[in-house]
Amino acid sequence: MTTFPASTLGDVAEHASLLAGIFQLKGNTLRAAHIRKADKALLGLEAIFDAGLSAACTTWRRGREAQRVLEERLVVIGCHQARMADYETRLGSLEKDIEKWMSLSENDRARVGLNARKAQQYFEARTFNAESHILHRYERYQALRGLVAYADNAHFLCEAIHHFENREKYEDNKAKLEKRRDSARERLRGVTRGFWFATAFCFLIVTIPLCAPFAWSLYRRKREVENQIANLEETIRREDKRLQAADEGVVAAQEIREILGPLPLEQVRSTLGEVSELRREFQAASGGSVTASLIAFTELFGDRLETLFGEMPRSSVDRFRWLAAKVDEVTNAELEKARLGQDLAEVRARLKKLLRGHSVGMVRSSLENVRKATREALPLDLDEWVKREFADLGSRFPGLLQDARQALWHISHGQSIDEGVWKRLGVRLAGESNLLNACALELRLGASRPQSEAHETDAGTEALRALP
Repeated sequence: MTTFPASTLGDVAEHASLLAGIFQLKGNTLRAAHIRKADKALLGLEAIFDAGLSAACTTWRRGREAQRVLEERLVVIGCHQARMADYETRLGSLEKDIEKWMSLSENDRARVGLNARKAQQYFEARTFNAESHILHRYERYQALRGLVAYADNAHFLCEAIHHFENREKYEDNKAKLEKRRDSARERLRGVTRGFWFATAFCFLIVTIPLCAPFAWSLYRRKREVENQIANLEETIRREDKRLQAADEGVVAAQEIREILGPLPLEQVRSTLGEVSELRREFQAASGGSVTASLIAFTELFGDRLETLFGEMPRSSVDRFRWLAAKVDEVTNAELEKARLGQDLAEVRARLKKLLRGHSVGMVRSSLENVRKATREALPLDLDEWVKREFADLGSRFPGLLQDARQALWHISHGQSIDEGVWKRLGVRLAGESNLLNACALELRLGASRPQSEAHETDAGTEALRALP
C-alpha cells in the first residue's frame, strides 16, 4: 500500500491557494499572467483530483459505511451471544436445581404438587385451627410410634408378656412335674417287673389261683401309672409352650414396658389397639380431613421428599409450610426454565436472521476485508475524521475544478461572466483551499508527531475543526 506524501498534498494545497487567490480578483481585471497561473494551478489540481481519486474517495466512504454497519452488526451479534451464554448458564443452573424433581414420574410430581396446594390452602383457610385435635392425635401417634410393630398382634403379644412375667413360676412347675414324672417312671418299671413275674408264674398250674389275681392287680396299677406319666408329660408340654411363648415375648415385653411402663396387660392391649387405629388413620394417603391426608402423605413420601428437598422439619405444621415452599420453588424454577428456553430460542432466531446464513467468523472476516480495502482506497496518514473530510473534498473537488476551468475559458476568450457566479466560485475555492491546507498541515504534523507529540499543539486539527 502506497501512502500519500505530505509534500504532494502540500503542493496541491498551494495550487488550490493560488487558484483561490486568483478567483478573489474581479474577472474583468484578470491578465494573461493570471490566467496562465490559474491554468497551471488547475492542471496541478486536476492531475491529483482526477476520476481515480474521486473513485477512491467514494470507495473509502462506502467502505467506512460498510465498516460501520458490520461493526454495529458485530456489536449486536456480541450482545446476542452474551445473552445466549447467560440464558444457557441460567438454564444449566435451573436444570441442576430441578434435576431430582424432574427425575420423578409425572404422576408422582402431580401428587406432590396436589399435596403442596393442599398445604398452602391449609394455611390460607386457617384449617389448623379447625383440625387442631388431629394434630394432637398425631402427637399421640408419634409418642407411641415404637409400638406400631406390635399393634397387629396385640392379643398374642399380651399373652407372651403375661407368660414372660410368669416364667419363673412355669420353670418351677416344670421342674416339679419332671420330678414327679421321673418318680412315676421308676414306679412303672417296678410294677412292670412285678407284672411280668406274676404272669410268668401263671404258666405253673399250681400257682394260677394265687398269681393270676396278683398279675391282674399289677396290670391295672401299671395302666394307672402310665396314665399318670402321660398326663404329666402333657402338662410339661403345656409348660414348655408357655415358656416358649415367654421367650417370644422377651423383646416385645422389654420394648413395650420401656414405652408404656408397668401398665396392666389389659391397658397394654387397649393401647396397642389405639396404635393400630392411629396407624390406619395417619398412613392412609386419602382421608376425610386435610390435616390427616397431609400427615399421611408426609409419612408415606417422607424419604422421597427428603431426597428432593433436604431434611424435613420435625413439627407437622412446619412440614406443611416447608412442603408448600419447596414445591413452589421448583414449580417457579420450571416456569423460569420454560421462559428462558423460549427467550433463548427467540435470541437464536434473531441471531440466525441477522447472520443470514453466515457464521460469525465470516462476518469478522468480511469486516477485516472491508477495513483492508478502505485503508488501501485512501492511503493517507490522517485521523479518521480528517480523512472523512478529505474524502468528501475528493468527491466534490473535481466538479468545482471543472466549473472553475469553464469560467476561466470564458474569461480567456473575452466572454463576460456573471459576477455572482465568479464570486461564488471564489468563495467555494477559498473554502476548499483552506480545507486542503488544513489536511496538508495535519499530514505534516502526523508525520512528525512521534518525535514532538509532547511539545506541539495539533494546529492542523484545530484549524480544520474551525472550518465552516
